[in-house]
Amino acid sequence: MIDPNFHLAAFYSSLLQNAAYAQLAAVADGGLTRNSANQYIAPDNLRIMAAHVQGVTTNRAQVQAPSLRNLAYPEIYPVVQAARTAIPDAAGIRIYKDSGPRLLMNEAFGIYASEDGTGASPTNAALLLGKKWMPSPPGPIITLVATSTIVLVDTAWVLGTLSFETQLAAGEYLVVGMDVVMDNANYARLVFPGSANWRPGCPVLDAYGEKTWLDSFRNGNFGSWGSFLFNNPPQVEVFGAAAGSTAGTFFLDVIKIG
Repeated sequence: MIDPNFHLAAFYSSLLQNAAYAQLAAVADGGLTRNSANQYIAPDNLRIMAAHVQGVTTNRAQVQAPSLRNLAYPEIYPVVQAARTAIPDAAGIRIYKDSGPRLLMNEAFGIYASEDGTGASPTNAALLLGKKWMPSPPGPIITLVATSTIVLVDTAWVLGTLSFETQLAAGEYLVVGMDVVMDNANYARLVFPGSANWRPGCPVLDAYGEKTWLDSFRNGNFGSWGSFLFNNPPQVEVFGAAAGSTAGTFFLDVIKIG
């Protein structure tokens, strides 16, 4: 089995009017530990592979950690100035892959953001974290379609079960991409059997036909996500932007490797 290559960590806070680089709280995460200041603790030496920040009047954001202070806190630019329930724009998904800022083992880290509106700005953000960039292997890629109905919780991760539309042939499948269409959600990630601490994921589309980014998270472009056996598929975890039962469709790009 191939372990996941990266992990999606989420943040949320409602920024006060004219906030200047205020901390976004790290949300409860099954794969990462938080300290008493609502910051994540790096479990290993990590690199930031991608970043995303979205809030209706949020205008600046940066990653902060003690080791990053030696040069300058990396700015996440640009951010998506839109409501949390709106589809994220491609311009606001900062893709680093193997060239992103580095975090040191056991240090606290987080996202800090500013806003320039006339009132509070509810803001969500995500960092995709990994130890080393792992490109996907060569091979024909097929797309599997699965569905899941999940009772979402606003600003929290909720676990769901994937129901595949096609019965999978016996063997092992490597996930090399994903798209998710689901209303009232910000992010989705996969929970692979036996690899619960690393949960790779991507931003969520709120409706069909509204895709505004290139295939950054599809067809091997973000490397290897992790593998599963045909009779033991991953579960899905969704970070809600509003509460309520919601049906979603999940498109998984896979390579059959065994």
